Amino acid sequence: MTAAETSSDDLRDPFAPFHWVDATTIVWKLRPGEHTSEYLHVIFADLQALIAGKEEVGVVIDLRDVELPNAAARATIRTHLMRIRPQLRGMALVLDTTPTSRLMGHIAQVIVSNVVGLRFRIHDSVENAVAWLRE
Repeated sequence: MTAAETSSDDLRDPFAPFHWVDATTIVWKLRPGEHTSEYLHVIFADLQALIAGKEEVGVVIDLRDVELPNAAARATIRTHLMRIRPQLRGMALVLDTTPTSRLMGHIAQVIVSNVVGLRFRIHDSVENAVAWLRE
């Protein structure tokens, strides 16, 4: 592959939690152990800085292989989503098919759709989630 053919995915840091797939869609890969309330406060500040000055941002959160967040983490998520809500056009979660993941999806549905009021859907792949946000 020549330098001209190198994609942004080839250049991005594989350990960075965020990457842009296009000008208005960002993917956040959450890893096991990264859903403590303390970590979420820090990472949401990073997300807020990344989307500063943008409107109609789509957010994909990849939660495959992540355990269910505790009540404090869910409250932190809800608080931060309310802050960035005006800049978002929608949110998609990517989950695996375990019963715990499905439960996490139902909790997220309540928080994101009903409490925060965002367009929201659960998907089985990042590609499907990005495609849905582009609709």
